[in-house]
Amino acid sequence: YNNATPGAINDFLDLHRASAGASSVQLVTDRNGTYGTYLFAAETVATIEEHRASPRGTPAFFYLALQTVHAPVQSPGGAFDARCSATPNAVRRTFCAMAAIADEAIGNVSAALVAAFPDEPTLVAILGDNGGLPNNGGNNYPLRGT
Repeated sequence: YNNATPGAINDFLDLHRASAGASSVQLVTDRNGTYGTYLFAAETVATIEEHRASPRGTPAFFYLALQTVHAPVQSPGGAFDARCSATPNAVRRTFCAMAAIADEAIGNVSAALVAAFPDEPTLVAILGDNGGLPNNGGNNYPLRGT
């Protein structure tokens, strides 16, 4: 989702940024039009790298909620669309690209964690909400229900 859907009533980006030790947060207003997954993953990596300067053993908690494999079904195009070109259904092809982008983002964040905390015990939990909605490229087979 690129936060720039023509004619959409919710055409905005709700991202706030705080620097280490900051007592307030700033609304990010200059990134509309950036594919959300790229933006949120980059912000998470930057936060991890910023925390790296903290004294060794300083606890950290990072929360990244990707909306990638969710409606609206949108892909920024390029290499991820090409990777999924063999998928015959257009909506599922776009959904495939969205999943590949999420996979890359999770890999980038995981690599940043390993680089920042090479000898620290780390827990990464990857969760998903709901199941896939068939009209948005999802498929829950062999599971049933909504």
